[in-house]
Amino acid sequence: MIKALAKSLRALEDRYFWKIVFLCSLISLLFFGAFVAAIDHLAQQYLYGFLYDWLFGWLGAALAIFIGYFLFPLTFPLISLLFLDKVASHMEAKHYLDASEVREASFWRIIYPTIKFVLVSLILNILIFPFYLFPVLGQVLYFVVNGYLYGREYFEIIALRYHNHKEMRQLRKGQRTKLLMGGLIIIGSFMVPILNLITPILATVFMVHLYHGIAKHT
Repeated sequence: MIKALAKSLRALEDRYFWKIVFLCSLISLLFFGAFVAAIDHLAQQYLYGFLYDWLFGWLGAALAIFIGYFLFPLTFPLISLLFLDKVASHMEAKHYLDASEVREASFWRIIYPTIKFVLVSLILNILIFPFYLFPVLGQVLYFVVNGYLYGREYFEIIALRYHNHKEMRQLRKGQRTKLLMGGLIIIGSFMVPILNLITPILATVFMVHLYHGIAKHT
């Protein structure tokens, strides 16, 4: 676990890592710009005169900052999903040349774990929401449940590059503690400002190293 984490942090020295971060940031900013332009267009259609000037003149900057604060951190992880397979391939080419052949990439193989993660995460968090009202118990449940879900999602993204679903589940069975610990590291990174923006990509690098460590000893 510590070895995988140390290796993943060395990716911060990799130009390719920052190239992907830049691309994700650029696409997110373009998406943000398009979103604000759409709001402005709708406002021009339905708001007139003083009301429009006041909303998008005096409050324009504040509105852009407010939307950007919430929208950018949400769009960046979603857009980074498009590049996770490329990041994994790059890291494996650098560190795991002797690894078995990767299965053919497909949109479904990449998107399936994410769709399942979102749905399962949503259902479980709704079910345990009442416990969030209790300070200590709620925090413990939040980290345990979501930590395991994050660990499992990123593990599946990497493991499905080499295994079918049945093989992946078999490999995952005896690794629940490692996946929980890995997920806790990932979810902790999401809570650190600035770091949370690159966490989806850094988490992929981390799980590449963790997966190959697990696969090597099974």
